[in-house]
Amino acid sequence: MATLIDQAFLVATFGPIEMAQLADRNADGQQDVDPVGEAIAMADGLVMGALASAGLLPLPDPLPAGAAAVLKGYAADLARERLYGAGCPEVVRNRGNDARAWLKAPKIFGLSPAPASPLGSAGMPAHTAPARVFDDAGLEGF
Repeated sequence: MATLIDQAFLVATFGPIEMAQLADRNADGQQDVDPVGEAIAMADGLVMGALASAGLLPLPDPLPAGAAAVLKGYAADLARERLYGAGCPEVVRNRGNDARAWLKAPKIFGLSPAPASPLGSAGMPAHTAPARVFDDAGLEGF
């Protein structure tokens, strides 16, 4: 399954310099794939988990433009916060907190829970009973 965001989206959103600083863990001047992939997987898992708990999965294809922008933006904020780690600036931490708050009660433009399939009626239950032992005529006189 494809993720909401990828490394190219993070670079386009936050800029190549910031992403190079965050993702170059071994100081060789190149973005390391592992930390970025882990941050993307974590962010995607949080967003998709929130959507699943709200009953909004499966997502429509294609996503409405507003919903796609919101989902990708929050996923990018969460991934960026993860890449910063313990030394996260306050503005990045606040954006991550905003994303987590939204995920607790996702209000997504143009998305609604999938309608439940209607239950069909099978009619009345079958009923059979043995002949009555004590009928009105047999109980007369008691």
